[in-house]
Amino acid sequence: MQLDSQNAVVPLLRATLRQDPGAAPEGPASADQIIAAIRSGPEGEEGLGRLAVGTAVAAGIVTEEWASARGRSVDDFLKLLPRHAPPGAEHVPEIVQALFDPGPRPFFVVMGDLVREGRVGFHELILTLAEYAAGLMTDLERDGVRTADECLAEVEAALSDWAARD
Repeated sequence: MQLDSQNAVVPLLRATLRQDPGAAPEGPASADQIIAAIRSGPEGEEGLGRLAVGTAVAAGIVTEEWASARGRSVDDFLKLLPRHAPPGAEHVPEIVQALFDPGPRPFFVVMGDLVREGRVGFHELILTLAEYAAGLMTDLERDGVRTADECLAEVEAALSDWAARD
């Protein structure tokens, strides 16, 4: 399958769940390889931007599921969010907060500002959002709420619906 920014989010999350630092050449691609393929492909940096947006949307979908499974509102969860951000990913709570409460700066503007300000690069931004979402999916699976595959199917369906509206 040829990956582009529209269909790379689920393979990226699956690779992040596997936590393969670098998959064997004959095996499935690692998260780093997927991001590099988008960057070096015809979409280039624009594709990375679209992959970042899709990964953020996926993180939002999993956040809603995680909060719901614990009988919390997303607002309650957002107060706890700094504890769920991957190490070195202080920007993740800011992005997820903007997903649910955009105020004057929608999440994609927050992400663009973070990159422009040099606080994080596209590659790191995408990886940390994927790590955050994978961590929540792992929690859901461990707690017997949903398997990671079920979460990924939900993400894939939601992203397909979202892309169809675009």
